[in-house]
Amino acid sequence: MKAQVNEIKEGLQHFHGSETVFQIPLLRTRYTNGLKYLAEAAECFWLITGYIGICQNLDG
Repeated sequence: MKAQVNEIKEGLQHFHGSETVFQIPLLRTRYTNGLKYLAEAAECFWLITGYIGICQNLDG
């Protein structure tokens, strides 16, 4: 498990900004390559939708 965490951390070091933006149309939001990499590598797409849901609730 620790090796996988270290591999993901190392992979995330390569993301600085993004020229490509991905969308979740139903939630009307966008996210970058770095977040896509994290969601795929850690198998945590719930993180994207959960975070978006929290932010939308805070917005009003």
